[in-house]
Amino acid sequence: MKKPLILLAFSLSLFSCDYILKKQDKGADTDSIGKENVVMGTDKDKNGCVLSAGYRWSVLKNDCIRPLEDGYRLNSVQQVEDESPVKSAFVIFDEDKKHAELYLPDTNAGIIMDADGKNVFRKGKWSLHSDKGYSLKQSGQLLFVGAQAVKEGQVTGDEDEQS
Repeated sequence: MKKPLILLAFSLSLFSCDYILKKQDKGADTDSIGKENVVMGTDKDKNGCVLSAGYRWSVLKNDCIRPLEDGYRLNSVQQVEDESPVKSAFVIFDEDKKHAELYLPDTNAGIIMDADGKNVFRKGKWSLHSDKGYSLKQSGQLLFVGAQAVKEGQVTGDEDEQS
C-alpha cells in the first residue's frame, strides 16, 4: 500500500514542477518578444489576399494569385550581368492574350498592359515583348528578360538591340 502512495506523491511533484517551470518560461518569452502577439498571415490587402504568403490580387483573373506560381518569371538584366540579388518580375496573360498583368519587384499591385500589335504589350513607359522569349523594357531600356533568354545566352550586356 505504501508503494502506490509514494509513487503517486512522486508523480504529482514532477507534474507540479513541470507546470511551474513552463509558466516561468512563458513569462520570459513574452518579455523578450514584446507585449503584442504577432500572428503570421494577417497582412491581407483590400481584396483579402495574404501578402506575406506571396498572394497578389489579379485584375485579369479576378482572384488572389501567387505570381511566382501562376506567372512567367522575368529576371533582372542587372542580376544576370552583375550577379546582384535576385529581383524578378512576373507576368500573366488573359485567355485570349489581349492583356497582360505585370508584377514588378517590391510592389503589391499588378499593371495591366494591353496588346499593341503582335507580341507587344504596353502600358505607359513599360513594354513587354514576347516574340523570342520575354523581354520587359522601361522607356526603351531593357530591364528584365525571361529565363529562357538567359539560358540561351541572348543577354550579352552590350547596348545593341537583341533580336
